[in-house]
Amino acid sequence: MNDACYWLWLQKSLGYGANISILVEYFGSARGVYEAGEDGWRKSGLFGTNLLDVSSAKIDSMRSTSLRSCEKIIEKCERENVRIVTPQDKEYPRLLLRIENYPAVLYVKGELSCVNEMNPIAVVGTRRPSGYGREAAERIAEGLVRANVAVISGGALGVDSIAHTAAVSNHGKTVMVMGCGHGYDYLKENEALKEAVSENGAVISEYPPLTASSLFNFPMRNRIISGISRGVAVIEAGEKSGTLNTARHAKKQNRQIFVVPGDISSVSFRGSNRLIREGARAVFGAEDILSYYSLYDKALNEIEKISENEPFYGIGEFEAEPENKPKKKKRTAENDSDKGRNREHSPKEKNEQEHTKETKLSDDVSESAKKVYTLLSQGKTELDELAKESGLDARTLLIALTELEMEGAAVCLGGNRYSLADR
Repeated sequence: MNDACYWLWLQKSLGYGANISILVEYFGSARGVYEAGEDGWRKSGLFGTNLLDVSSAKIDSMRSTSLRSCEKIIEKCERENVRIVTPQDKEYPRLLLRIENYPAVLYVKGELSCVNEMNPIAVVGTRRPSGYGREAAERIAEGLVRANVAVISGGALGVDSIAHTAAVSNHGKTVMVMGCGHGYDYLKENEALKEAVSENGAVISEYPPLTASSLFNFPMRNRIISGISRGVAVIEAGEKSGTLNTARHAKKQNRQIFVVPGDISSVSFRGSNRLIREGARAVFGAEDILSYYSLYDKALNEIEKISENEPFYGIGEFEAEPENKPKKKKRTAENDSDKGRNREHSPKEKNEQEHTKETKLSDDVSESAKKVYTLLSQGKTELDELAKESGLDARTLLIALTELEMEGAAVCLGGNRYSLADR
């Protein structure tokens, strides 16, 4: 008997979103759960407890679900040219295995291995984005795939489709997580996009082929979008947007949430802006997400190709043009020696250097980060205050703060507030 059949049995018996990780760990595998039988299930003490979020009535479902019904699903997948990927397969997303209620089965069209070989980031948002939201989604998705990041989204109209399209158009990898089964007649207008995604990544679902979509399916689908990803970028979300459900899953799964700030007077951004107030990281481009994961330096040249033509830094007070910085000269011992002999530092520079040395920041920390650290040491915590006092544009300021966080020198307090870390 194919092991996939036992995973299918586990999924059919307990339902979608059940916490199967405890059962699999206790019995060793999906096959082990099946072979334990009713006596083993009851003796395990897992059912009807807080450990396993199902009642003892589920034992009746496990007993009555036949392997033959699972074999029929496998046969249907073969007819529909859909592959079955289970937690035993190398292709199964490793990040997804870290959540308690990971799917027992993924039905796949395309190649899913990109999520294990690349850094996957979810890009999600409203089905009816504003022009600002459309531009943000396109630019961020484009910037991510240029940095060899796989873009994850849900295949819905609006932001999801924009993100998938941007990834495909730039020859990047993308994964579409559906809330229905393969072959079900849902969103006909996206059929061409589905096909393109399957050729440049994968279209996946935890539901068997031809399963209809439902209101219950999409919240379940959202835990997979965030679970596959290292972080979730929210482009535009209203107060009751389904995107906030994905953000809640991300928070529970300990994934970083990134949000593009929006107009505070617009209902379309109330959900987004609330996430920032609750501690999500405000971002103004793909480079801000990349910098958080230490990918910024590698991808900077590619990202700047996008931003040079049409700068996109956000809204309001953060629309200032970036500083024109001279290129860094190659550092040599001789140059350092010359600087020591020929240049006299001002009292202010000496104080900053002594303070930086005292805090033991690494040598390659940028001057912007040192400047921000000094402001934090003076008790300045608000993001807008740091921007005003430092004279840095929003993008450079966020990168500097990320540097300090990675150094362990600063922490985000939530609500766009920062402070020095306890060192």
